[in-house]
Amino acid sequence: SKGRGLRRSSGTQFRCNGGGPTLRWRPRGVGIRTGALAGRTRCRRAVGSCGGPWLRDGVRAVGIFRGGGSLSTSVMDKVTFLQSNLQHSKGATCLIGRQLSVKQTGVCLIQEPWVYKGRVRGLSQVEGSLYYKRDSQLSTRTCIYVDRRIESYLMADFCFRDLVALRLQLKDGKGRSRQLVVCSAYLPYDSEEAPPPRELAELIEHCRSERLPLVVGCDANAHHVVWGSTDTNSRGEHILEYLQTTDLNVLNQGATPTFVTSRRQEVIDLTLGSFSIAHMISNWRVSDEPSLSDHRHILFQLNLSFNGGPCRFRNPRTTNWDCYVEKLTERLDKPPLLCRKAGQVEEAAAMISDAITASFEDSCKLRTVRGMKRTPWWNSDLEKVRKEVRRLFNRAMRTKLPADWEDHKLAQRRYKDHIRRSKRGSWRTFCGNMEGLPEVQKLRKILLKDPGQKVGTLRLPCGRFTSNAGEALTCLLETHFPGSGDYVTSEPPEGATRVGARPIDWRVAAGVVTEGSLRWAINTFSPFKSAGPDGIFPALLQKGLEPLLLHLLHLFRASVALGYIPISWRRVRVVYLPKPGRTKYDTAKDYRPISLSSFLLKAVEKLVDAYIRNGALVLRPLHPFQHAYRAGMSTETALHSLVCRLERGMSAGGVALGAFLDIEGAFNNTTFDS
Repeated sequence: SKGRGLRRSSGTQFRCNGGGPTLRWRPRGVGIRTGALAGRTRCRRAVGSCGGPWLRDGVRAVGIFRGGGSLSTSVMDKVTFLQSNLQHSKGATCLIGRQLSVKQTGVCLIQEPWVYKGRVRGLSQVEGSLYYKRDSQLSTRTCIYVDRRIESYLMADFCFRDLVALRLQLKDGKGRSRQLVVCSAYLPYDSEEAPPPRELAELIEHCRSERLPLVVGCDANAHHVVWGSTDTNSRGEHILEYLQTTDLNVLNQGATPTFVTSRRQEVIDLTLGSFSIAHMISNWRVSDEPSLSDHRHILFQLNLSFNGGPCRFRNPRTTNWDCYVEKLTERLDKPPLLCRKAGQVEEAAAMISDAITASFEDSCKLRTVRGMKRTPWWNSDLEKVRKEVRRLFNRAMRTKLPADWEDHKLAQRRYKDHIRRSKRGSWRTFCGNMEGLPEVQKLRKILLKDPGQKVGTLRLPCGRFTSNAGEALTCLLETHFPGSGDYVTSEPPEGATRVGARPIDWRVAAGVVTEGSLRWAINTFSPFKSAGPDGIFPALLQKGLEPLLLHLLHLFRASVALGYIPISWRRVRVVYLPKPGRTKYDTAKDYRPISLSSFLLKAVEKLVDAYIRNGALVLRPLHPFQHAYRAGMSTETALHSLVCRLERGMSAGGVALGAFLDIEGAFNNTTFDS
């Protein structure tokens, strides 16, 4: 720390003579390294204390964090990071998938993942999001996995084949929100340009200008004694020279090799961190676990928290239905409310919804889900083989004998074979236990969807990408629901209801909503379909139908007679699902909206639909060419009818002409006035 005002005080503190903070120091191991770097003190850099980096023999240091200790910080939740190069290996991908499931890893920075048909494979069983470049003609060489509990957002301007960057929303020890940029980068050894590549340099400059802390996990393919390599090559010199012009620190600790083969063991995988975030990185280490790749797993922790506590939820299938009916009967023991005005309809709807929700909460306990603790295909035989591989690896590293390295290589092959057989056997057992067609159909949907894809950065019509989740959701809303705005009201709009229903309106409502038709409408729903914003799923109506029947009868008739729908029923939860078969998802039209509305409203819709079909449509049926929204009719019947007409015309020696018209966004662009 020459000339920079930083001194070591009694071996326990760092002080800054310029009035900076005092940071407690807990020594771990030896502070001075012998050999090539003898004389260089291994220490951490105090935040904001020195006004610049340290100097050693006139050379600017880059904040090398090497085994010197850890800063004493207040107790807070930590995000676990894993960094690894999988070398496109299926076996390595299986092991890292198990690592993510069992160890509850928050962020995984992956280089050279297993890619098949343009998609990263092998990580679909892990609950989280997977980000990578999807429209590249060449297979992607970087990806990032993020736990579903961490708020993450893809930075589309920095998503390439060899680099992908995300923006994470985390919290510090005081509960303040902090943004962090994480990046997975691959620096190809055969690149013609000197490292780092242009894309990585632009990301670093962007984070510097925006004052965003940055963590980079990269396979640098570069040697330098500064980060523990046995020698220095030109690539390493270029990277070190570049790092001296930035505020990035090398977070690697110790000289444990990250790339291990029988011929050579080197440190070529680097973890870089901005000056503002480096002091929050702790417990950086190279894992001893077999990786089935030449690259070892790198683990470290970030002292920032996220809303990742135990997930608590109610499982509807474990509801005590006897208790539910009893509680619901107690809450609805009063006569039904008289509904003659819109305000009374609102009051009755709120009373029924509150009674259902409260009774469900009383009869269904909250359960805690702490994540998957085991992998279905893992077994005791694999555990034995894993220990054997680890033992042989440690022996080969200790003796350096070619025979020991050959034994380790053979053990790795046996490990891969055991994993492949175990996964196939587990999958066959799982499929063999399926008996019903609904289960098979559900499995088919799961296999068709892209498991790691969620709404991220979208390209706006002006060509610019969205910069946050709010802009992305606004873009989706304007595309799929044009003309809709922030319409929030507690009173019905003028002219939306009839001021006092006429006697004929009540007679029609009584014909639409009868006791028998109400029972039919509610019982036609699947019991555990996804609920709307009110949280009421069909089983709550079906199991509690007896105490609910009279109240729903009066409420539904009043809604039909007055032509008024309660505000709570109008609220819709919209979920955007990626359209299958797309190579990229960067526009709003790559997603389709699924609207989840209240089942109370759906019951009224069923009753009105049945009344129209059994009345007006019997006297004046729909045109026979109308194939939509009719029982027994679908797109298949429409295509069959068209093909038959074409075949008849061609078999008669004629010419068949067809005109095809598609209205873009027909339902989305339908106005409320129409």
